[in-house]
Amino acid sequence: MIEAKGGKNKLEKLDKEGNIEQVKLWDSDSKEGAKNPHKKGDPNFNSIEKYAVNGAYHYAKIILVDEQLRFEEFKLASSYFKNGKEVKVSTDGIFNITPTKKKINANTISFGGRYPYVARGESQNGIRGYINFDENYLNPEKTISFGQDTATMFYQPKAYFTGDKIQVFSLNSKHGELNEKIATYLITAVRKALVNFAWGQSSFALEVISELNVMLPVDKYDRLNLNYMENYIRAIEKLTIKDVVEYKDKMIALTKKNI
Repeated sequence: MIEAKGGKNKLEKLDKEGNIEQVKLWDSDSKEGAKNPHKKGDPNFNSIEKYAVNGAYHYAKIILVDEQLRFEEFKLASSYFKNGKEVKVSTDGIFNITPTKKKINANTISFGGRYPYVARGESQNGIRGYINFDENYLNPEKTISFGQDTATMFYQPKAYFTGDKIQVFSLNSKHGELNEKIATYLITAVRKALVNFAWGQSSFALEVISELNVMLPVDKYDRLNLNYMENYIRAIEKLTIKDVVEYKDKMIALTKKNI
């Protein structure tokens, strides 16, 4: 899967016919020692990698032509822990929910270390700072931290420590591996499902939220459609870049007009 967010000052690229240029084929082999070697006839993704509109169009087409796409409800949890014992919920559940390995009191530590310290704040990915601590208590990377009394959810790409009332959401291995884009889609879907919950730890008790139904895309084999989630987020990113670039251009033009 290629990554495509758009390069600086590159909004769109058109072909000779005035159409938004998409994936082409290389017309020659790359030079010896090239950073990204290719052969003649290989797909050339440069336009959708470097130009915001081209990338958005590319991923939007993938999303729209997926005629096999359907949505199904999944339980939030495959399993969770209560009083130190694992509670099974659904084999198809989205996450395995585990308590943080150690609740570290922020008043007992000094910041300025190596590893993220995740609390229940709503900014900076929930990261309050960076600390040094016993690495045996690190929570695994590529998981989602969940503030149990605030319902704050953030993807954590690196191993991390936490404070109190944090649960760790690991993607059920049956569905695949979590990355930032899939996590972004899942977090949005879970937040939507939680919209009617009231603030407070009792409302977000694990025995309650573990049974929460979350509507998610599935493929023709009824498997969680992670590819769709990634492409959807890529398209949104591209469209956001397009809007920002157009806004910047309008502000520049307005400024020049009034100077």
